[in-house]
Amino acid sequence: MQVETERIEAHLQRQLSPVYLIWGDEALQSGESRDAIRAAARGRGFDERITMIAARDFDWQELASHADSLSLFSSKRMLDVRITGAGPGDAGSRALLNYLQQPQADLVLVISAEKLDWRAKKSRWYQRIDELGTVIHVRPPTADRFPAWIRARMRKNGLVPGEDAVMLLAERAEGNLLAAAQEIEKLRLELGASNQVTAQDVLTSGVNSARFDMFQLVDAALAGDSARVTRILSNLRQDGTEPLVVLWALVREIRVLEQMAFARQQGRPVEQVLRDQRVWSSRKALVRGALEHLTLLKLRELLVHAAHLDFVAKGTRTGNIWHELLQLSLGIAGEKRFYEFFSNRNMA
Repeated sequence: MQVETERIEAHLQRQLSPVYLIWGDEALQSGESRDAIRAAARGRGFDERITMIAARDFDWQELASHADSLSLFSSKRMLDVRITGAGPGDAGSRALLNYLQQPQADLVLVISAEKLDWRAKKSRWYQRIDELGTVIHVRPPTADRFPAWIRARMRKNGLVPGEDAVMLLAERAEGNLLAAAQEIEKLRLELGASNQVTAQDVLTSGVNSARFDMFQLVDAALAGDSARVTRILSNLRQDGTEPLVVLWALVREIRVLEQMAFARQQGRPVEQVLRDQRVWSSRKALVRGALEHLTLLKLRELLVHAAHLDFVAKGTRTGNIWHELLQLSLGIAGEKRFYEFFSNRNMA
């Protein structure tokens, strides 16, 4: 059974599944989903929780050992297994499937995974959880649904938001759920009994500008959103981000795109190229769109410009590093002015 994150509490009021799979790399929703399941389990007498971090060297025999052992503290237990990386691997898949063949009535198994590829979603253990228990795919709301998420969260916290306050917070948080949640909590504490939230309240509460990171910059560039690229770079600069760190993120993406563009030039289908580079399904549309306007020649021009930026960032060549980073980002976005800028600089 599949359950959306916003319907978890309603689901838990009706039933408690013997096994849950929470997957996705949105930390706030993943943690809150796990907390809600734990609270519901505790309310039904599952008082003891055992947490296991399933990293690369994890011994999956621990799952069977904990499942089979008797507890000194409670007759009902919750096993909290947190998988790092892209999935449980072969040993983990076998261990999970073995347990799921005959789950125990006095145990609730909660599995959290940061990422699952298409193979994992077609695996027998995944299908068994879908059949026997509950699968929760955590993912941040899309840009058009982000204001609704903020509005609902404000109301859940006892606030009565004005539409201008919702839109202002959505603009400033820029899709960062954790940042938005922290600011809503701050507003709740500051306003107290006066729970009406206006745009002025958002402004005076000390809400910081959007908390951008390099990966958001890369995605904005791939999407061809020049205005957002400019805004993110401005915030990164104001936050004191090292230019070399920004350059590293951009160059890493350009190199992968160059490899894919070369493969396409050799006649390989785009879907095969995306699979070979292990592009996550959530980013395939972005990357596919970027490859439509970024030829192999253009990507190599971007790499030449990036090499120049490395010297500028280290002070061995003159230039405004943030202006140059903007030009590089706009080049990824497919802006013609980058290639004009690039040609003029090479001719100078």
